[in-house]
Amino acid sequence: MTEVAEFQQEPEKKGRPGFLTVLGILSFIPIGANLLIILFQLAVGRPSDEALLEQRVELTATINELKDNGMDSFVNFFEQAMALNDEINANFYLALMISFVTYLVGLFGVIMMWKAKKLGFHLYILYCLLALGGIYIYASAANVSSMSQIFSAVISAAFIFMYSRNLHWMK
Repeated sequence: MTEVAEFQQEPEKKGRPGFLTVLGILSFIPIGANLLIILFQLAVGRPSDEALLEQRVELTATINELKDNGMDSFVNFFEQAMALNDEINANFYLALMISFVTYLVGLFGVIMMWKAKKLGFHLYILYCLLALGGIYIYASAANVSSMSQIFSAVISAAFIFMYSRNLHWMK
């Protein structure tokens, strides 16, 4: 009889799955690094006109070198990058604030999943959507590289899928 009673007891809840721990760490590192970079940029302020001119000169030199080597397919990418850089600098504080909020949502999502809360998964999805779409608030769609957006969407989808494999553990 005691064997039956022992068998019917609920098994103890196991700790955080190892896969979720790995995913959390893989998310904490870039999100934390980006938050620190944004805070540093806020502390330093908008780049000077000389620094912006130096960036344009470097990108123009890269574009000319690509043209000279017959690599025209990359020229458009760098021209887009230069135009996007100009738009980001024109909307410097707006871009930083949108990025800061986006990464905070991601950080809270990962922390909540780390603590076994399903709401964190939904916040993480929101973070991925904000990361993909937030740039369009302050930059023209013509200046945003579709290849970088596709790459980001694929990585986001992969992480969402991997996090979804741990939903059974979350409450």
